[in-house]
Amino acid sequence: MSVRLSLAPEPPVEDGPAAPPWPHVPTVEWQVCGVCNYHCSYCIQSREHRQGHPTDEHLDRMLAFLGSLPGTWEIKTTGGEPFAFRGFMKRIVPALMRTRHRVSTLTNLSAPLPVLGRFAELTHGRLSVLSASLHLEFTAPETFITKLTSLRPLLADDARVVVNCVLVPDRLDEVRAARDCARGRLCVLPAAHEGQGRCARVHARPGGPRP
Repeated sequence: MSVRLSLAPEPPVEDGPAAPPWPHVPTVEWQVCGVCNYHCSYCIQSREHRQGHPTDEHLDRMLAFLGSLPGTWEIKTTGGEPFAFRGFMKRIVPALMRTRHRVSTLTNLSAPLPVLGRFAELTHGRLSVLSASLHLEFTAPETFITKLTSLRPLLADDARVVVNCVLVPDRLDEVRAARDCARGRLCVLPAAHEGQGRCARVHARPGGPRP
């Protein structure tokens, strides 16, 4: 479990303000667990570190600390895979909803839709960003996009959905095929990064292309 705090404004997403001043939102980035149900060949974390989760004592101390922060912060939860840790839905999400803070989550979207729906219910009106990582080594674009389009109506209108996909050398055709599969079902905006071996972030809103 690791934590990073930031008091500086962050750069805008594709559909946000193009230039400063950007909204000043202090953030905490919390790696809530190491465990992950995927073992991607390109993962930046070695397999020996993709395991483990905090003890109840550690959770108590961290949640008490977050609850004591003044004002409203954005709590960004990552892993591993947050939903692969039972304590995420059982303890972390309910506890964060008892604070004044907003939350964002990075997930591979592999959790069952009823679990994701419960997450949407608990965080309704308090979720800033759901960042869904498409890992083509473990799921198919159609499966991923169908789940995402089913989840989107359950989220609050102001929740932003972002799809990430790693650009793996010699497998770019698969990424392009996934993009084409999304067209007409998600609003696909230009990728923030392009090039082999890098991470392409595509901001996507279910509901078809922009006019």
